[in-house]
Amino acid sequence: MAVARDIPDSFVNAVVAHSADQEADVSLALARKQHHDYLSHLRRHVPTICLPPIESHPDCLFVEDAVVAIGDTAVINLMGHASRRGEVDSIKDALRQLGMINVYDMRGDDGNGDGALC
Repeated sequence: MAVARDIPDSFVNAVVAHSADQEADVSLALARKQHHDYLSHLRRHVPTICLPPIESHPDCLFVEDAVVAIGDTAVINLMGHASRRGEVDSIKDALRQLGMINVYDMRGDDGNGDGALC
């Protein structure tokens, strides 16, 4: 099972949109097309649910940063960028609703990490 999230209108204000590698403004229309294509490819290989966007968290579509999951075990991360920390509870709730048995929440621990870095 894969978990994804739709792109919020606020994505143009995402942290990724302001990275040093970014040479041009983010096109919301292009981002949505690319995300749609990504989800279409993903769904060909694995059942996928897509959570609604969270407008107050422009980077929320990057769900892989919030959690690392293998089998029936998931680790909830303390997001590295403070602006992203409010995204995590909805991911944790979705995992529990999907029947994830072992969900470990690392947000109370020292340090931080985004799942994409693991």
